[in-house]
Amino acid sequence: MHKTTILSFVAASLTSLTANAAINISFDTETLQNLPNGYVGGFYGSESRISLNQWFGGSGNISIADGVLKTNTDSGTRVGAYVFESSALSGAGEYELLFDITRFDGAPNNNGFVSIWSGSGYDLTNSSADALFIDTQTPTVTPQGNAIAGEITRLSIQNTVINESIAFTYDGTSALILFFGAQTSGFPFPQVDYDNIRVSQIPEPAIWLWLAPIAAYVLVKRRLRK
Repeated sequence: MHKTTILSFVAASLTSLTANAAINISFDTETLQNLPNGYVGGFYGSESRISLNQWFGGSGNISIADGVLKTNTDSGTRVGAYVFESSALSGAGEYELLFDITRFDGAPNNNGFVSIWSGSGYDLTNSSADALFIDTQTPTVTPQGNAIAGEITRLSIQNTVINESIAFTYDGTSALILFFGAQTSGFPFPQVDYDNIRVSQIPEPAIWLWLAPIAAYVLVKRRLRK
């Protein structure tokens, strides 16, 4: 293989590995379903049915405006939530959730709150009790019938931040539920805004082991050409 072809291949490989964003949310185009809690799947009625691939939450505390997700609370925790089916991701493996907090107005008793859950076994034909009950005022995911759910990880933050990240392991088949919101134990109450939410797959360490020496060679060759 010609040297130029090798360099091009390695450069392309490195680019794809470092920019493998499975999910990329722009709040310029997102809308909010005004539903503080409801069901994914099951026979619980259309009025309480959560729409997949759309933000939802109580509109008194959660809104989408000015290109960001705006969250506030005067009691406990209030979040906006989003449910992704497994097809939105690239299979089982290690992932990273990245986001910006563009506004944090609050005191030491306030937090920005982010949580990741997974759930499976829900019935999208809506003909059985198998469902995920998602409550944005708790926030929790409670399995119904034969469904299964559990929290993967959570994070509390007390400042504005760019490119905050949470690493997590994904099983490759479950729905992924994201919670973003605000948390308080009393007055004064917080306002926390979020933007640039992304989920990316972290490359396997073995891939980096064989690519790293070649990547170093590519970088040296590029510098010598300048």
